[in-house]
Amino acid sequence: MKTINDIIQFLKKPDFEPIQDKSRNKIKLFFVIFLWLLLTVYVVNLLTAIAESLIYSHPIIPNTALYQIYPDNGLYLFQMILLGPIIEEFSCRYALGRFNLTKIKISLSLIISFYISYFLYVYKFRELCDSNYIWHVLSLYGSILSVATILFFTMSLLNKQLALFESKWNKYYTVIFYLSAILFAIYHFNMPTRFLFAFFAVALLFGYTRTRLGFGYAIALHMLWNTLTALGFLAYSTWGRG
Repeated sequence: MKTINDIIQFLKKPDFEPIQDKSRNKIKLFFVIFLWLLLTVYVVNLLTAIAESLIYSHPIIPNTALYQIYPDNGLYLFQMILLGPIIEEFSCRYALGRFNLTKIKISLSLIISFYISYFLYVYKFRELCDSNYIWHVLSLYGSILSVATILFFTMSLLNKQLALFESKWNKYYTVIFYLSAILFAIYHFNMPTRFLFAFFAVALLFGYTRTRLGFGYAIALHMLWNTLTALGFLAYSTWGRG
């Protein structure tokens, strides 16, 4: 109960304070957070399904269409388990914590470049990429990193002006923290709408992990979560389709 109490207090007023403890105890806390993550996602998805059934008179049954949007190939699993978590954590949570101009520029550059690149992918490259998943990875992630690099060096020309926002960062950090969780959920707008609430809840626990344990632990938690999700997709594709 100590962990959940700290999570609740943190979410009421996000702070910058990491846990100073031995690595062994941090790893134990990491897996406790992971268990709370599983429970949180289950509860949020259940409540969302109940609300959806009451509003739209739909049965409370998982929509198998979710599993059908994921190709069951090795490259997609690489993207989902390794590449995606790294890019998303650097985008949404690398800057969280005490004001650090370099980290803020990296995260902001990646956030902006994601939407620019996704726009290019949807309207320019999608027809090409649909026929070859390698082109999907190269075009989407390649453009994200390229545009982010340009944005980062452009913002670096304004370092003195951006440094003036430190007081605002400290004053409105709660807003910034929750905005990062909202952006993370929006990153997954291609998913069924009912799952966006779960993505928001997941982002809050990722943000807590990033603050209390460190950025590396947040990436590891994201990878572990995506690995579990990928195993579910593989199980469904193997046995669930008959």
